[in-house]
Parts: sequence; C-alpha cells; structure tokens
Amino acid sequence: MAAGADADAVGRDRVRARRVPQRIRVGPAGRDRGGRRGRGGKAAAASSAAEPAAAVPLEVQLLQWRDELIQGLLTKGNVPPLLVDRPANLPLNLALDDQGHTTLHWAAALARLDCVRVLLDQGADAAARAHDGTTPVMWAVRFDDHHVQSSFPDLLNMLGDEAVHACDEQGMTVLHHLVVVAHAAAADEDDKSAVAEAYMKALVGGDTVTQAFLDAQDVDGNTALHLARKQNLPRLADVLVEAGASTNLRNKHGATPAQAAERTARRANAPKRRERKRSTLLGDAARAPAPAGSESEVGHGTTRANL
Repeated sequence: MAAGADADAVGRDRVRARRVPQRIRVGPAGRDRGGRRGRGGKAAAASSAAEPAAAVPLEVQLLQWRDELIQGLLTKGNVPPLLVDRPANLPLNLALDDQGHTTLHWAAALARLDCVRVLLDQGADAAARAHDGTTPVMWAVRFDDHHVQSSFPDLLNMLGDEAVHACDEQGMTVLHHLVVVAHAAAADEDDKSAVAEAYMKALVGGDTVTQAFLDAQDVDGNTALHLARKQNLPRLADVLVEAGASTNLRNKHGATPAQAAERTARRANAPKRRERKRSTLLGDAARAPAPAGSESEVGHGTTRANL
C-alpha cells in the first residue's frame, strides 16, 4: 500500500506540473533572474540592438524643454544646462508661456542676468516680442526682482538702448508700461511706488536717453507723462519732468498732460446723473393683445395704445 500510494502521489505531481506553466521573469538580453537565457533570448537581444529607439516628436520635446527651462530659471545659482549646451533644434527664442514670452523675457523678469548674458551671447533677440508686442524690458518692469537685487541698470546695459527704447504694437514704450503697472499696483493697494520710481530713474537717467524716447506717444497720443498725470502718480511724473519730458505735447483729444489730469479729475468728481425712469405703461399697452372688435383687430387703423 505504501509503495502504491507513493506512485500515485508522484503521478499527480507530474500532472499538476504540466498544467501550471513555469513563469520566468526575463530581464535584459532575455536572461532570467538566475542568469540563464530564456527561450528566444538571443534573438530578442539581437532584435533590440538592431532597432533604434523611437524618436520623440519635436512638439513633445519642445514642451519638455520648456518645462526644464522654466524650472532652471526659477532655481537660482546655475545656468540651466539647456542654455549652456543648447540642442541644435531648440529655438533660441522659444516661448515659455501661452502669451509668447520667450526665455529671454523670463530671464530678464526674474533678474537672471547670468542667463540673459548667455542668451544674448548666443544671439537671442534683445527686443523679442510676445504676442502683444511686449519686449523683455517691458515684461521685466512687472516684477520687483531687479529692485531686490539692485540689478535693473545692469539689465538695461545688457539689452542696449535700441531694445530698451522700442515700442509695442500700441506705440507704448517701457515708460508707458511702467506707469500702467504702477497704477494697477496702487489700485490693488499694493504699494510698489518705490520700485516703480527706482525703475523710472534708471530708465530716464542714462546719458543715452533721447527726447524721442521721453516723449513717445501711443496710439491715443498719450506720452508716459500724460498717463502719469492722468493716473495721479506724481512721483513718476516728477521723475519724467526732471529728465526733460515735454509738458506741452497734446494727445488726440488736444490735451496736454496737465489738462488730461484735470479732465480725469473732473470726471471722477462729477456727480453721477440719475437716469429718469420712463413709464412702461404705454409700452405694456402696445404689447398687449388688442381687444376683440377693436380697430387694430379688424384692420381699420390703429388703436390708441399704438399711437
């Protein structure tokens, strides 16, 4: 009985072994975890070596590079490797956001002068345009990074007068942009007047500042001084006047900066007119269905309600 039982057990084990497939975890070159090649291992290794890696689509690659550049610019200390050893198909003026601000725009805004220098040395456009025509220096005055580091004059020197004095699609210079930014900050009760004043002094205090730059007029004929007076920013207005900005130029409404400020003040202080509410009785009557037998119903003239 014992010998027969042992034979039956061995038989059952053999049947079970045939039913359950042996699972081998195959690693590189078809080897199992024990170092032995699995079935077809040599063929798989040869096939893998013969087939090149699938190329990453350029659109996907650009998105990856964009994210890497953004993180690199935000990390102070080292220039992002992509800028030091730039791939041939990485555009020098790659936009890093949906508004079209380039790597140079963001390097300038974040006071990464080391990155600005690398980009300019490689041929980046110092007056590169975002979708709305904003240049790097126009974008930079929206941030206070340069004020914290006292590096704004250095940025202006690196970009050069031609890029700094450029206009956007609305005829606005960086002076206009700075006034608009300062006004928005004041409206939000975020006092950045000291930052704006420091930036303005750097922009108009150089030896190469031209009268054309100081008195540039936007599409409405407003100079930066017009905007500063209208938006009640006396400190910025004083800096412009001291630098030689004209107080007599007229905008498209025929107003000088002082007159534009007066008109803005009058409109702000004028009492709001109350609109007289008109009676809607006649209108309701006109829209009401005509009574049976009326002239309008039978088509002989009009009812009194429609007069």
